[in-house]
Amino acid sequence: MVNSQLPPTDLMTPEEAVAEYIREYRVGARDEMRSFADEPTLRTAIRRAALCLWPDGKRHSHQYRIPAFSLEQAEAHLQAIATKLERAADFAELHDLVEAELRSIHGIAALTVYDVVHRISAYLKRAPKRVYLHRGTRTGASVFGLRGRTVEPKRLPVAFSR
Repeated sequence: MVNSQLPPTDLMTPEEAVAEYIREYRVGARDEMRSFADEPTLRTAIRRAALCLWPDGKRHSHQYRIPAFSLEQAEAHLQAIATKLERAADFAELHDLVEAELRSIHGIAALTVYDVVHRISAYLKRAPKRVYLHRGTRTGASVFGLRGRTVEPKRLPVAFSR
């Protein structure tokens, strides 16, 4: 939400950023996660998540530049560990498993790993307990002096609790 290209006087407040997210994105994000939760099997959820597909079969905008071959490799890697994914105790363990499988695949970086985990976690009902920092979230978190791979939600401005 915070555009690092704007002068500091033009930055949104946390309240404004949250209000914009709610207005512009929240319903769509909930619908996307619901579509993964409603997949008929873990294998179909893994397939859509790894190939970064919307229900209509189009590729998600976060991953449209990743070569199809890389996403197909990601799917194969994750299908091979489907049982481990299903047994993951929580989102953090699921994230570690997916990251270990995908980090060596060309074109797959932290944002894609997170997005794939988030989508699979919707099917497995394993919500994250921490905020994962990657790409834009890392930039936004740095405005508040937050660094690292993850952040406790309570460290964020109170506006983000909405």
